[in-house]
Amino acid sequence: MGLIQTFPGQREIIQVDIVPSANITLLNKIIQYVGVTDDSYTNGYFYKCIFNEDDDEYKWININVQNNASIANYSYSNTKAYTISNNWTRVIRIGIVTNDAANALFLANINFSLAEITTSAQIEVQYRVRDAVIDYHPIETYNVTGNHILTLFYPLFGLLPDLDMNFDVYLRVTSGDSITIDANDIVAAITGPGMTGNPPIWDGNIEVEEEWEQNVSIPQMTFDNTSVLDDIVIITQVPMGSSIIETYNTVNIPQMTFDDSNLTDNVVITFDTESEEG
Repeated sequence: MGLIQTFPGQREIIQVDIVPSANITLLNKIIQYVGVTDDSYTNGYFYKCIFNEDDDEYKWININVQNNASIANYSYSNTKAYTISNNWTRVIRIGIVTNDAANALFLANINFSLAEITTSAQIEVQYRVRDAVIDYHPIETYNVTGNHILTLFYPLFGLLPDLDMNFDVYLRVTSGDSITIDANDIVAAITGPGMTGNPPIWDGNIEVEEEWEQNVSIPQMTFDNTSVLDDIVIITQVPMGSSIIETYNTVNIPQMTFDDSNLTDNVVITFDTESEEG
């Protein structure tokens, strides 16, 4: 038995080529039959182990056929053109909401053109759920130029109730030149019971994508200075002292009185007593 890779929100699914006997250890397990189609089981179909109270036994039921369940469809078509090269490019995003345990199928047709200059192209497909990469990536090779249709299929069985998720498809060309997908040339849908028919409630996130070529070239720019003219004047400046002239009008000095009564001084009187010679 081989286990199909699961993602958050999906039950474990096992691939078998021989269906084991239903028993209590396999209760509520889901298997995908990959053996030869016979009267009991169909290749590619999914079966669930249940306990039948009326017969008092465990048995496998085909869950590809749903009774008394409304079918919901989520569709998608691209509004812009894509040129796919060797870089992963998201070309499909579909949001789904489950209100019960659900089983769904993803189907898509992608019309693309292969340029005449291209001899072949190898296209790889990648599926992502909640941005987690699913380890299943089919590769298709095209050896003829012109228009082609890439048909995609992926089962989404065992989805849990009250699940809100995005299912994305990415493409890249692993060998050969690029391919071109025109606007409205992708038609895709997820369909199945147990899902609400209303669009997913907006989670408040806005996604903005901006694409740049791998190499951004800036054209060479040349500046021609032969037509640029200007006059140059050289002046030596000599520092000059500045002169300051201040003009005053009449200055009034207030009256001042001097008192000499308290002035004392020593006076020395000297007499010359030398007599004249006769």
